[in-house]
Amino acid sequence: MPGLHAQLVHLPAIAAHGLAQALLHDPEVLILDEPTDGLDPNQKHEVRTLIKEMAPHKAIIISTHILEEVEAVCTRAIILGRGRVLFAGTPAELEARSRYYNAVALVLNHGAAGNAKKRLLTLSNVEDIEELPVRDGLVRLLVLPKNSRS
Repeated sequence: MPGLHAQLVHLPAIAAHGLAQALLHDPEVLILDEPTDGLDPNQKHEVRTLIKEMAPHKAIIISTHILEEVEAVCTRAIILGRGRVLFAGTPAELEARSRYYNAVALVLNHGAAGNAKKRLLTLSNVEDIEELPVRDGLVRLLVLPKNSRS
């Protein structure tokens, strides 16, 4: 694979060694467990780029609990729980099922938050508002839309 060596040398030695071993025989199926765990942002980008470059040529199965990872490199996602398939679909379909899909976060001073919350709840497309203290008298309002999940 062109450029593979150059990409691997920038990873921590243990990660580069493990990934190099996995790729040595050019398998048709590659199974990666938490492939970017412990890497800095630049290294994560390099590994994700490498995965994307290999994807057209082999089946790549990634085990991860990081949804950002799924969105960055996967075309399909399966969530398992207690041995059962809880979800199977695209990363976009998974995201759309989230309670927080299309939510809007506002940070306001505590005095303005109450009034803003009352007004926002009168809007027909607002289902709920979660309120969390931030710091120094500021409040975070998370405005959850109706019908945000598919």
